[in-house]
Amino acid sequence: MTNDVMQKDAWINEWIDAWGDRVTQFAYTYTGDWPWAQDIAQETFLRLYQIDQSQRSTVHPGWLFTVVRNLFRDEARRRKRALFVPWDDQAVMATDQEGLQILVRDVIDRMDSMDRQCLWLFYYADYSNNEIAQALGRKSSWVRTRLLRARKRFARLWEES
Repeated sequence: MTNDVMQKDAWINEWIDAWGDRVTQFAYTYTGDWPWAQDIAQETFLRLYQIDQSQRSTVHPGWLFTVVRNLFRDEARRRKRALFVPWDDQAVMATDQEGLQILVRDVIDRMDSMDRQCLWLFYYADYSNNEIAQALGRKSSWVRTRLLRARKRFARLWEES
């Protein structure tokens, strides 16, 4: 094995260790399906691996999330199917912790894509407003406004549930 290949392997392994779980969870916010989310995450890191060494310095975590979003959209178009499976009445009526998670997921699934991304990055990935802005290619003020409005939309949808 050449030194370049070993360096490339070490580089990609560092990215996978640092971002693998978050990328998979982010893909899951789109798919609602773990195997599909894992496939998207794997393809994302494959594309990262294929980047030429001279372009590695331009890669940042936001690039990973953009690739996830684009892969999801492409595959969703190919599948031409509903993106989220509706929950059955029994699951919605559950009162335990798992039932609450299902209710929250149902509300989030009814929100638009950008609201889901912002809420997920803020609450689950523990990103700051500035980090979300960088990941989504937006301004920090846009993120603050979007999060405020997404929280209000979530509350309204929750009340309707």
